[in-house]
Amino acid sequence: MKADFMKPKILYPLFMLFCLTENAHSQSTGNIKGSITDNGKSPLPQVNIILDKTKFSTTTNANGEYVISNIPSGSYRIIISHIGYQSVKRDIIIIKNATVEYSYALQASAIEIPSVEVYGGRRTNVARLPEISGTNIYSGKKNEVLLLDSMNADFAQNRARDVFSRVPGITCWELDGSGTQISVAARGLSPHRSWEFNVNQNGYNVNNDLYGYPEAMYNPPLEAVQQIQIIRGSAALQYGPQFGGMLNYVIKKPDTTKVLGFETQQTYGSFSTFNSFNAIAGAKGKFTYSAYFNYRTSDGWRPNSNYNFLNAYGSVHYKPTDKMDIGVEY
Repeated sequence: MKADFMKPKILYPLFMLFCLTENAHSQSTGNIKGSITDNGKSPLPQVNIILDKTKFSTTTNANGEYVISNIPSGSYRIIISHIGYQSVKRDIIIIKNATVEYSYALQASAIEIPSVEVYGGRRTNVARLPEISGTNIYSGKKNEVLLLDSMNADFAQNRARDVFSRVPGITCWELDGSGTQISVAARGLSPHRSWEFNVNQNGYNVNNDLYGYPEAMYNPPLEAVQQIQIIRGSAALQYGPQFGGMLNYVIKKPDTTKVLGFETQQTYGSFSTFNSFNAIAGAKGKFTYSAYFNYRTSDGWRPNSNYNFLNAYGSVHYKPTDKMDIGVEY
């Protein structure tokens, strides 16, 4: 029983000491408040107020006012900064049990930040046909132009999905797995050998039977193609009866700054796949010429799927005037 009576007598002095300590600590702090304006006495919001080398900081409100509370009494350096204005550093004294008021009008910074103009653009592999080109009118017609020179695609195997996937609404079907027949369609039509498209090369039709069984049994190698023009639906009926649209493979034009240019690509792959593409082109006076030879062979990825593919092209053009072009293509 004696031990029980001794506990309150010991705890009570400790409790009184703790209260005195807290009271002494609370009485040794002070506050600072004020407002920050510009030269025209307009309040400045979001101004940084910092007591140097301490954890005490704040920003002004929408009225340019600020308050920092419970700062231990003593000497401090206040730093006031805002974008576009000169920073201010002043020595202040915090008095215990008191609120020091410190307001200031910031001076506009003499340093002008130069303006920065940012130009950006999205690099794309898809362009649009001009509204008028020669005797053709494309204004208001749904069309796309695939720019193959800037594409990262498997040209060696004429992999159609690598190219036509850039165009929404185009369906690709790899019928043979060799790329010898590109099968594409639009708007949910059958992509079987592109028979829903009026398939052209340089504006000339290459469908076997345009009004009967219009399969495209021939496609140029993609290494030789500069761009693929697609005109959708009824907008392409001027080129043929296929209501899926018109698909035009445009062969690369010769470099008129060279008398002779040569290009060769040799590709090897799995299943004894070999693709050889070789082309020459150039210009002499008013004559331009280009030709390519493409050979592709493979054992295929399954039995009886081997193939050998040959494709050759040649053209000679004579341009006596700027508005006249006479040419022969094979």
